[in-house]
Amino acid sequence: MKNFSLLFVLVLFAFAFNTINSTAQTVVVTSPDGSSKTFNSIPEALNGASDGDIVYLPAGSFDGNIVINKRLQIIGAGYNTKVRGADGVTYLTGSVRIVTGASGGSLQGVYISGEIRFGTDASNQKVDNYVISRCFVNFLYLGVTWDAENTNDNILITENIIEGAMFGAKASNVKVIKNVLRQTSLLGRLATRFKNAVFSNNIFIPLDDYPFNDVTGCIMQNNIITNGKFSNVNDFANNQFLNNLYTSTDGLTTGGVVRSEGNVRMDLAEIFVNYKGGPLTFDDDYHLTPKAINAIRATDGGQVGLYGTDSPFKDYGIPVNPAIKEAKISPMTNSKGQLKINFKVEAQSK
Repeated sequence: MKNFSLLFVLVLFAFAFNTINSTAQTVVVTSPDGSSKTFNSIPEALNGASDGDIVYLPAGSFDGNIVINKRLQIIGAGYNTKVRGADGVTYLTGSVRIVTGASGGSLQGVYISGEIRFGTDASNQKVDNYVISRCFVNFLYLGVTWDAENTNDNILITENIIEGAMFGAKASNVKVIKNVLRQTSLLGRLATRFKNAVFSNNIFIPLDDYPFNDVTGCIMQNNIITNGKFSNVNDFANNQFLNNLYTSTDGLTTGGVVRSEGNVRMDLAEIFVNYKGGPLTFDDDYHLTPKAINAIRATDGGQVGLYGTDSPFKDYGIPVNPAIKEAKISPMTNSKGQLKINFKVEAQSK
């Protein structure tokens, strides 16, 4: 919990008061110059926003699909339906399309019932320098179709729950870090068409032995994989497997590997504090047991899985935007016409 004491001139009082008391469905857009606007729907906010703006989505349910075509930082209230520590869930019924023009933006803190897909057609699927974090989504496509080949560059996918599959479109410099990926259908592998990507500190939960398809030149390190091998039956070549924890009794790989070291096998029941397999729930606890911590170290000397690195996975998917927990407004201005407002704000720094 952090305290902020701010002095505002009297003319700003009306804006501050209205912001604190805004309705649950009000979408707030702030600009780099400090100005703010409010909208009654996500499409209206996206249409009214400009490159460089921040779009704050409140908790609540929103209908319809959206298209992001500007450089925006889009921040929801969170995705966890059993929220502890956040203000609620931003639930989007439908899908999200991220298209040319959105480069340099980000999307975080949203529960998406459908999919995230780059492009509405092949002409606008190129998006560079984009971050998707702390979202729940069923399928994630870095191109307009599952078999697309895209020239996207520098995409970060981190701290998400992905129930379905990812399709990488052979984009460049893709980093998949600290996600939970659970395969729900054999129609799509957990990761398909990735080239020279980095998969680090993820939890992979496949339905069978083959979670990957058409994966080449990738580094897979510090991950945990259950019920499967880091291998597949099609176009699996020149990959590196470093310090991964796995459960398959058949071994970790069946070929397509140029470097494999530091990998350790354990039974699933010995790995997690509270996850024994099957469908995901928000009661699952993916912290490692003491036995698992002692059995393997990550390439950086820390833990494998979600809670490794110098910035571990944030439980409950709370986004980084601050939530106003308390606001005290002085009943009188001072001699300079200034009004004292004290905010108590709760947020995560990373």
